[in-house]
Amino acid sequence: MESSRGKRYSTYTSDMKLFLAPGERVKLKGRIDSTVFDCMLSGTRLNEDHSEHYRELRTFWIEGERLQNAMAGKSRTEQEALYEQFQQVTDRRRACEMNYIAANPDNPLAGYCLRQIPVDSVLSYYGRLGDAARNSIFRPLIGPLLSKAEKRRQVLLAKTRIVPGEPAPDFTLKRPDGTDFRLSSLRGKYVVLDFWGSWCGWCIKGFPEMKRLYAKYKNRLEIVGIDCRDTPEKWLAAIGEHQLPWVNVRNPEGTPYAEDVSVRYAVESYPTKVLVDPEGRIVGKFAGEGPDFYEKLAEALK
Repeated sequence: MESSRGKRYSTYTSDMKLFLAPGERVKLKGRIDSTVFDCMLSGTRLNEDHSEHYRELRTFWIEGERLQNAMAGKSRTEQEALYEQFQQVTDRRRACEMNYIAANPDNPLAGYCLRQIPVDSVLSYYGRLGDAARNSIFRPLIGPLLSKAEKRRQVLLAKTRIVPGEPAPDFTLKRPDGTDFRLSSLRGKYVVLDFWGSWCGWCIKGFPEMKRLYAKYKNRLEIVGIDCRDTPEKWLAAIGEHQLPWVNVRNPEGTPYAEDVSVRYAVESYPTKVLVDPEGRIVGKFAGEGPDFYEKLAEALK
């Protein structure tokens, strides 16, 4: 779930994985008295290690489930308080996963545990793994995870540059007709970079107010809608459906991180808006669909 301010909420569930290779036999013994299974695996060293580690984590799953269920029917304030407790449980569980990796760097299961720790920590903990863990049956899972972690690293680096007063990174992206659009071509006007997607409800909800402001200030203001995570077909359909009158460009999926505009602008949630002044410097960056962006824009254009 995601709020209008871009804060994410997640559900808390557990499952029990069995790892099998051709010819192997694994025995599962246990009971199901909640969504958090109580069971033991035997038959292979990997599954036995996994079973033992799972039982270490089980208390965190149970507490997380209790807090998740307690949120139902509560007020927003009560839910926020429960969510803080929920996050503390999640942090302790992740710490348990990281401790396991540090203590068992040559165990293949340590490679699997990378999937359960904060993405900010993945590259560091991957560096601790021995060859047996790096080249285990989990190698196909680790590769995409490392890519995600590298993207996160690049975003964190970009955050140090996407601050008021710094130059807005120039970029070139394609318009719907296939021609190139370059940000620096808009010098002399205020520019709003609107990172959005057709799949993003809060992005769509902001369009009416954006259109009103664009009509009022279009002699001094340009909006650049930067579509992310859409296919070309969905992007073009959304432009037509919502009748977006400003500059529209698409940030293609699979672009190298050094060229990915959403990475270069440290976009972490949608919508994200970046206000750029007529000299090409950043005025502010705004995540979510809140009043702070509109207040800053009105202040700049008054």
